[in-house]
This record gives sequence, structure tokens and C-alpha cells, in this order.
Amino acid sequence: MSQQTISKSPLSHETASHSTGSQEETLDQISRGAFVRVLAVDGGDAIARRLDDLGLRAGVEVEVIRQAPLGDPTVFELHGYQLCLRRTESQRVRVSPTSPSSSETQKAGAAS
Repeated sequence: MSQQTISKSPLSHETASHSTGSQEETLDQISRGAFVRVLAVDGGDAIARRLDDLGLRAGVEVEVIRQAPLGDPTVFELHGYQLCLRRTESQRVRVSPTSPSSSETQKAGAAS
């Protein structure tokens, strides 16, 4: 039954997170301090286009910086700047966990 769900709705963030376990999640599910890589942004509306304009596109590394006490909104760092998103916006961004790469190396180099 799960194969039918996956083939019918590959862009649904709920289906994707349940079908692939911890490999693929949405940005709103990521804990503070974690690094992820963007897989895709769901939707073709103005909000999805705005997220793309802000730099949230496939392949981009994102770090979760901080969250409001109730978890909404959340501050993310990408492309050297911080971006604050509401949960409804971050639910559209499908991500996979990654280890800190160039951004962590640059931070360590700047500190010394």
C-alpha cells in the first residue's frame, strides 16, 4: 500500500517523510544546530517562487540557527545570511541530513 501512496503523490512532504524514514524530512522538522541539504521546494505558487528567490533551492546547505519558544518562526542560515521562516513556509522545503561542509570549515578558519 505504501508504494501506491508514493507513486500517487511524490511531492507530498507527509508521504515523503513517512516513506523514506529519516533520509528525507521537511525543514520544519529539523532540530536546532543541524545541517541539511535542500532536495526540493514543493509547490508552484508565489510562496515557492519567493523561497527560490531567497536561495532555498536544490543542493543548498542550510543550518538551523534558532527557534522561537513555541517553534514558530525558525531562523536558518544559508548562503552566508540568516533567514526567518514560518512553519507553513518551511514545511514546503524537503531536505536530507548532511554533515557540516564548507560552511563549518569557513567558520573555523575565521575564528583562528
